[in-house]
Amino acid sequence: MTTEIRAPWSEEGYADIAAAARTGSDIEVEFANGDVVLLPASRFGLAGDFEVEPDLEEGLSVRIVRPSAPPAVLSWMQIRSAADPAFAHELRRREMDEARRIGVRLRALREDKNLNQRDVAHLAGMSAPQLSKIENGSLDLRVSTVQSLLRAMGASLSDIAGPDAPEVSQKVVIKRAEAAGVPRELMGGLLPAAPRNVMTRLIERAFGWRVDQLVSGQLPTPSILAGVAFKATRAGKDPSRSPVVLLGRTIADIVRTAVADSPALPGTGASQWCRWLGGATSARPSGMVLSDQSLF
Repeated sequence: MTTEIRAPWSEEGYADIAAAARTGSDIEVEFANGDVVLLPASRFGLAGDFEVEPDLEEGLSVRIVRPSAPPAVLSWMQIRSAADPAFAHELRRREMDEARRIGVRLRALREDKNLNQRDVAHLAGMSAPQLSKIENGSLDLRVSTVQSLLRAMGASLSDIAGPDAPEVSQKVVIKRAEAAGVPRELMGGLLPAAPRNVMTRLIERAFGWRVDQLVSGQLPTPSILAGVAFKATRAGKDPSRSPVVLLGRTIADIVRTAVADSPALPGTGASQWCRWLGGATSARPSGMVLSDQSLF
């Protein structure tokens, strides 16, 4: 039996400041978990006459009060990273992860808008190699830089923010899905039918591929939890492992659930089912609900 070792910064009280004061030329801060940090004031560019007091309202920072200058604020992150090298390293790792995430989302947005790197870089006032580094997550990002790139693409922050912002473009998804056995024509018709910010959920619902698998390009062969029989198969191929067959099974489950929860539907033709599955809610009979089980 292994015991999980939790990082100190994930423990209760690591970020909460209980007391703070000036001690000679040092700043002394006590945290709610009992840790006491003593740091030289010069570490934060402070000297001369000043006082230190905790922010009692939120407990996440200390105020530096100076008689001849506006008050300054030191956050708990600044204090902890100055005293704890492991936490400073963790902050840097998170910053790099965030830069990578923003970079790939900017690249996906650019590709979805059919813009090339050179044109976007020129409009944003940077070189194409600099933009390439940003998209690869190997360059620190400032908010102003991100805003310049979004303006150059005619986009807004909402296009790259939030958990559902795509980290891979439709063009790349179509290419990778085709390599995994999904016809290009099928993906080309499926993806435009859904809003851009639900693309990854649509792909996961249809084929079982997660976001990280789409980004890495490692798309696993699906496993269908049902008996599948075929009249004829191509030599060397196992159609039961095809993502298209899994999509068919998923759609069949959606239809079965919708019919079970809906009134009798006499005389329903194939074209009518296609309209319902395609999202034409106005064409559905009253009482037919697909929201909880639909692909979108």
